[in-house]
Amino acid sequence: MLSHNITIGAECARQRFRFATCHACVEACPAQALTLTEEGIAVDAEQCIDCAVCQFICPQEAIRGVNSPLRYFCNHTLVAPFTTIAPTLEELLLWHKEQGITAIAIDLSQAKAWERALLLLNECLRQYGEEGWSVVSPHTSEVNVSRRRLFHVQRADVQMTQIQPGLRRLHYLWPQISDARPMMDPQKCQLCGACWRACEQQVFSLNEGHLQINDALCNGCQNCIAVCFHQAMTVELTILPAKIVNLHANRKVCKTCQKSFLTFQQNAQNCLYCQRHRYGMRTP
Repeated sequence: MLSHNITIGAECARQRFRFATCHACVEACPAQALTLTEEGIAVDAEQCIDCAVCQFICPQEAIRGVNSPLRYFCNHTLVAPFTTIAPTLEELLLWHKEQGITAIAIDLSQAKAWERALLLLNECLRQYGEEGWSVVSPHTSEVNVSRRRLFHVQRADVQMTQIQPGLRRLHYLWPQISDARPMMDPQKCQLCGACWRACEQQVFSLNEGHLQINDALCNGCQNCIAVCFHQAMTVELTILPAKIVNLHANRKVCKTCQKSFLTFQQNAQNCLYCQRHRYGMRTP
């Protein structure tokens, strides 16, 4: 039964930031139940097919009210019945790590969507340095699980469960991997602090004159880009070994207001505020 209770919470980047560009859920929804509007993202609950694709790929985990698909497994192998809509890469990665699934019993010639999903998963696992899933022939007894479900009868060795969405959990499960790399241009950055205030993942931290960027924590939401007035931020969406970048800032004293400030610019003479207020508005 479909839930039809899908809602998008205040965590959504498009509700928080005027210039947010995230549209992951809209792009991924197979039923076109989500559309972009000036206010954010509109939901057509009647169009929703309860596939939970949007929940698994939302970097802000802002989507609620959708039931994750119920899936069956036996001896570390996903078995029938399978959903028509193939799972996202994010869901399969959670199955792999949290449930220890390493194989799937399916006839891929009859399930092209699942074949594409499996190829994507195995390529991702290869980049993560792990073994990919194998494909085994489905047994007649496993296929009959779909008939047993009608009568609420389940094979003794087949288990069923739902994987709860959550991109943050993927970062905890693979802390050595980054699938989004935020990069800052020191020539443009004014150290105004907008990016680290907007980042809920705490990717950015400023300590003792060093701006630290920990890309292992980045979820790819691009909120930092949305709030950067100086267009100093970019985010590269690619799988790479996680790393921490430290950018050294210079501490100087503003010639106008005499206050201490940090800057990446060697020749800077005034703080950011006095650069904007040229008539000594901050002068004590």
